[in-house]
Amino acid sequence: MSISTGATLIRDAKKPHRTRWGPWVFRARTLTLEYISLDFPSYWIDLEDFTNSAGILDVIFQIAGKRWCSITDLGHLVRAIDHLVDPQDNVCSFGMNRRLSLEQLRRLLREQGEVSA
Repeated sequence: MSISTGATLIRDAKKPHRTRWGPWVFRARTLTLEYISLDFPSYWIDLEDFTNSAGILDVIFQIAGKRWCSITDLGHLVRAIDHLVDPQDNVCSFGMNRRLSLEQLRRLLREQGEVSA
């Protein structure tokens, strides 16, 4: 079911199954996002650091400073984080910082069918 509120669409349906956003690949077994490129070495992001908005922003700005990460790749990273963690609902709703426990984060990923229990 979806509820439309003006220009905003509120969804309560599950997001489609995804594991790749541009060069970023979700690794369910290790709870990581991996950057894969033929031009640069692989780079891993530990999703277990994403229990609050500060952890997420730290990673985004850290990656933004890497020479190998294009603006497009950074956009793909933001989309991957949005899809996997849903930060606006889970860690920064209405501009308020919230914290997920590690178990809550793992459960969130399991609900997408990505992580085996």
